[in-house]
Amino acid sequence: MNIDKFFKSAKANNKLSHLYLIVCEEGSLREKIVLNAINTLNNKEYIHRADAIEKYNLQWLYSSTGVIKKEEITSLQKEFSKTSFENETRIFVIDGVEKMNKQSSNAILKFLEDPPQNTIGLLFTENLNTVLNTIKSRCQILFTNKVTKKQIEKGLTDLGYDKKVVSFLSTLTTDIDKAKNYIKNENIDHLRKFIENFSILMDEKKLSENWFIENTTFVIENKEMFICFTRTLENFFINYLKKNKKRNSLVYKILSTVYDINKQVKYNVNVDMLRRKLAHTIFYYIEKMEK
Repeated sequence: MNIDKFFKSAKANNKLSHLYLIVCEEGSLREKIVLNAINTLNNKEYIHRADAIEKYNLQWLYSSTGVIKKEEITSLQKEFSKTSFENETRIFVIDGVEKMNKQSSNAILKFLEDPPQNTIGLLFTENLNTVLNTIKSRCQILFTNKVTKKQIEKGLTDLGYDKKVVSFLSTLTTDIDKAKNYIKNENIDHLRKFIENFSILMDEKKLSENWFIENTTFVIENKEMFICFTRTLENFFINYLKKNKKRNSLVYKILSTVYDINKQVKYNVNVDMLRRKLAHTIFYYIEKMEK
């Protein structure tokens, strides 16, 4: 679905809902959707989120700690209750709606039972399955157009980037802007070379936990880099499953560990500790596979 055209059509036909749940990968696309909605519904021309926050008083909730708390929802509710919006459509954003806990989910549902006039909520998630049914049932659900792997590769190759790096990046994201940012980070190429060597050594049965630890120090640079790391491992073992069906049970256990670690990294945890835990568990199962 072209969400830009959607809001124009909904406004023209007087069919706007008060709440939308938008399934969209994290990244600059979310900001573009929000700014487009504000501009379309209010005849504005905001280019950057900062402009909308300052001049339009855009309320954008996002939690870097992994949880959106009840207090943040209550603060949002107070902001909208004390201000009159007769001449414009006001928009609030909850970025990562799956990060709301039970208390904050109840608070937003209560807020939405009697929403302020001319108010629209845009709730974003990467994965519809992680959102509470009580939230989904009250929203109109929209899906962004997915960019294919080939489109990402063509877009970056046309800009002159190395084909090997481009091919690797297309497995990490379907957001072209995020891919452009990744490609500027030299650690992304380190990650590509790491997984290539990991694959070779695994085939040769020469992998070791110490090698893994020594060659992944760069992935603890920040949480986003670590998530790229876990996603790379996930892709590797999914492909390994397709090639080696006889060892499914052990590879599934490795994948389960990668998924669990990926969930934990969203919270305020020691990333290096997660890296070492991941290494220990992976090699526990790899040793079993080699026997």
